[in-house]
Amino acid sequence: MEEKIEKVHSYLEFLKTLGIKLLEDQANLDISASDTEDAIKANFQVIKKIILEELQNREKVLLDVVREFYVSESASIANRAHDVSKNVEILEDLVDLQGQHEKFNKTFEKYIDAVRNDCLNLSIQKSTRIIAQFDGKDKLITNCRHFGRISTGAPLKIIKILSQPGAILIKWDTIEKNLDIDEYCLQKLKLRSTSFTKKQKFEDCYVVSKM
Repeated sequence: MEEKIEKVHSYLEFLKTLGIKLLEDQANLDISASDTEDAIKANFQVIKKIILEELQNREKVLLDVVREFYVSESASIANRAHDVSKNVEILEDLVDLQGQHEKFNKTFEKYIDAVRNDCLNLSIQKSTRIIAQFDGKDKLITNCRHFGRISTGAPLKIIKILSQPGAILIKWDTIEKNLDIDEYCLQKLKLRSTSFTKKQKFEDCYVVSKM
């Protein structure tokens, strides 16, 4: 009988302890979920603002380049059109003078070299056009789609705790693959089993930067 009662008490103590642990787990879940949501909103607000500003700045730069190129090329085309018109006028005058041999020959000798040079220069100039290219668009969209990640477990697992006078020595190992840790920290959270609120926060006990 005593053995049965002892077993009952043992199970009862275990379940009560487990119940407290479950309450602690729920409190930790509530706190971590709330903090994570706040962190996601804050980080996305910042990154969206930065990305929008950078895209707007880039858009302005590209538009300025287009407008500057347009003004420059428009002036070049206008100059070429003027040269074409000038030479057409000279050649039409020569056509009108073809019955006046002496005057035709003088005018021909005076202008034909210049006309030939202008025709050569005008013919070798290529027509220009403006094209926008967005080679990094797919990569930018992909990076946005995969920005951030959610970890549902601790990235580190405590594998050994050794009590020492005035200290606790903790040995841990990484759980997540390809984990890049920039900072190590040990945190604590004081809770009572009867009072859990989302206002309670973890406190850093020990923080050290990656060596």
